[in-house]
Amino acid sequence: MTTTKTHRHRIVLVTCAVLFAACTSSSDGGGNTLDESGFGARYKLADNEVAGWTQDTAAASFATYNAQTIFNKIDGAAPAYLDRGMRFALWQQLKGPDPQNCTLVAMDMTSEANAKSMVAYQQAPPQSASTAIPGYDASVAIGSEAIGGIKIYACFKALYLEVGLDGFGADSAAASQAGVKFLQAEEGKTK
Repeated sequence: MTTTKTHRHRIVLVTCAVLFAACTSSSDGGGNTLDESGFGARYKLADNEVAGWTQDTAAASFATYNAQTIFNKIDGAAPAYLDRGMRFALWQQLKGPDPQNCTLVAMDMTSEANAKSMVAYQQAPPQSASTAIPGYDASVAIGSEAIGGIKIYACFKALYLEVGLDGFGADSAAASQAGVKFLQAEEGKTK
């Protein structure tokens, strides 16, 4: 009787450990799992990883979040991401040729379907993103032009991205081309 109880106890402990690991880690696309800091380290861009762009050195220019702490960054908008599977997120500020700036948001959406649903969400009203991104199908990347820049929404596997670029003046084509370079850098990390 004691052996059976001990065996059942071990099964319960192992099951709990497996469930905990599944709930607190992210796949990197290659079957490996990442925790919040691992996700941040993987998708954070280094200086000149996108040519001419460096990390902003100001305080709070890089941070990671999880499903519980995302409300600290985007209180009102958090449910839109969480409802589509967001597990981890990073925010990073980068500086380009003066006065150009980039706000990079990368999120683990737990599945490719969830990441694609975020891109589709950005295309629907009231967001209505509709600017074509050179070299990408609209189901993978779409943009929304803003004064002096662009905001691009994209997905690669379970990775969802928002690339906000400003400081481009009236040259929206240059903003789009810069955005493509950010997408390429992040897409390469999913392979």
